[in-house]
Amino acid sequence: MRWLPALLGFALSSPAWAAPACTARSGSTRLPLVELYTAEGCNQCPPADRWLGTLASGSKDVAALAFHVDYWNDDGWVDPFSDAAYTQRQDYRVRLARKKALVTPQVMVGANSTVNWREPATVNRVLRAARQGAPEVALSLSGNVIGDHAELQLSARPGVETKPEGEAPMLWLALYQEGADSRITAGENRGVSLHHTNVVRKLAGPWKLEATGTQGTVSIPLKGLDPTGLGVVLFAESGRDARTLQSVVLPLRNCR
Repeated sequence: MRWLPALLGFALSSPAWAAPACTARSGSTRLPLVELYTAEGCNQCPPADRWLGTLASGSKDVAALAFHVDYWNDDGWVDPFSDAAYTQRQDYRVRLARKKALVTPQVMVGANSTVNWREPATVNRVLRAARQGAPEVALSLSGNVIGDHAELQLSARPGVETKPEGEAPMLWLALYQEGADSRITAGENRGVSLHHTNVVRKLAGPWKLEATGTQGTVSIPLKGLDPTGLGVVLFAESGRDARTLQSVVLPLRNCR
């Protein structure tokens, strides 16, 4: 499988920096990653946005991220939260699952790229399955917000039960905004006010998880963003099927 290039110019460098203001470490159980692919120009997406908000506020047992894709931007409304990098990740995930079409809204949990978010029983079943088994990776994040950027130190270590799977696991780091509001003035959602939860604002990676572990620092620009409403998710996924091996969440409000 061909590796995707690192996105947005972020580089993983060797750790050499000031003591962190806050730290988060993964636990003894898996924390499932829930990905919603959505767009403000899509009139089928607001219900999925509300669903993700309910899921994120009602449970600390998931890491929830909303990726705003950019292929709706030519249909009358340019989504200010969209990015081609998120479309690229959706396309990669769809191809990895041997699917053909990109759809919005689309919910993915690990290797399951087509979770029916409208059926609570299905969502609960998928999340229970994603939590099963001992974590295959141990993750930690430490950070400082310095001026208009965040300096983050990440560490990932394969678990003792991790077995080689042909494709090395991958590490990703997502910066998210906890809440965002928009008033749509054109396109399919014209006249509608939208509220978004855990909107991905920047995505870094992937990096290979080495057999001996991977660590380093990443500097993320925060210009124009309020750090008190931001957080980061570090997640490790299988290079074979995108199954989430582990994830960890670090809010940035206390990292100053």
